[in-house]
Amino acid sequence: MHYKLLSIRVPKEINLDSKVEDQRKIAEIISASEQIIASLAQYKNPIVFEIASPIGSNEIYFYVSCLKKEQEFVKKIITAFYPFAEVEEVDDYSIFAPKNYTAASYLHLEKSYSLPLKTYQHFENDPLNAIVNAFSHIDQGEGAAMQVIIKPAGGYAKKKIMKDLQDARKGKSYNDLFGKIAIVDTNLLLKTINPETEEEKKFKEIKPVDETLVKNLEFKVSSPLFETNIRLLVSSHDKYHANFVLSHLESGFSEINMPSMNGFKIKRVSS
Repeated sequence: MHYKLLSIRVPKEINLDSKVEDQRKIAEIISASEQIIASLAQYKNPIVFEIASPIGSNEIYFYVSCLKKEQEFVKKIITAFYPFAEVEEVDDYSIFAPKNYTAASYLHLEKSYSLPLKTYQHFENDPLNAIVNAFSHIDQGEGAAMQVIIKPAGGYAKKKIMKDLQDARKGKSYNDLFGKIAIVDTNLLLKTINPETEEEKKFKEIKPVDETLVKNLEFKVSSPLFETNIRLLVSSHDKYHANFVLSHLESGFSEINMPSMNGFKIKRVSS
């Protein structure tokens, strides 16, 4: 109840000279967001980012919500990195209407949070395009919102990743650290029947290091860490259309998945 909603308005188009310049400019724009998030790592309270198409509007809006006493601090951080942005306090909005159907889902990681997702340095396309395009399917009398809540993670998070990194440097594999545990350890049974010789033990102790895994864990532990909730909501006069729009919102996150490392799981809310 002590939070205030701020609208973030940006130019609709940025003129670019070439495709190469286009990719470079997008990377620069996203890297500014990365610096904003890094700045918020010092902020102890949850911050809420939202993209929404409210009831009664055909526009797509970008919002940030923070404690009332912190709104000037948040405004200054955003405008420091995006001088062309207009950030102003607005009244709360609603995406809901009487008799509308609601479809909702939230996201969580497929694997351990030690493993990173794909970052903007490796995007072939801007994944936000797919998410924003999903909002274009909203009709009159309908609404939708994507909500991302972040809060700096405690020291436990970095310790967990550091432990996995140290184990990976010692030669533990991806499956050793993040794979499923077998119900019956057949190797242990074989060792009991046929004990290993000292030479076999020494040979097994020399394990090759998975450099890709080490590199990814190093990257993750060097980044600011946040506890995060991602929620998707659609309100529509038609149940099937609500699920149709929600599916499009969900699919926008598939481009952030890194199959060799981590990805998102979608959890639909049943009622």
